[in-house]
Amino acid sequence: MKTTLVIAACLISFHCIAQSKINLQLKVQLDSILQTDQGIRAINDTETSEKQKDSLAVFLASQKRC
Repeated sequence: MKTTLVIAACLISFHCIAQSKINLQLKVQLDSILQTDQGIRAINDTETSEKQKDSLAVFLASQKRC
């Protein structure tokens, strides 16, 4: 039983160490993709008003230039 607990504790600690490394450049790219995706989904949503769609389109176009 103790051996099982020690092995489980080791596996959990290795998993936690692996999770601590974050690729910041990749995170920025993924955040940008997520923001663009959510904007496109909002534009295609039937409940979004035309004024909101126009604002989102302008915002997304400005994001592409950066």
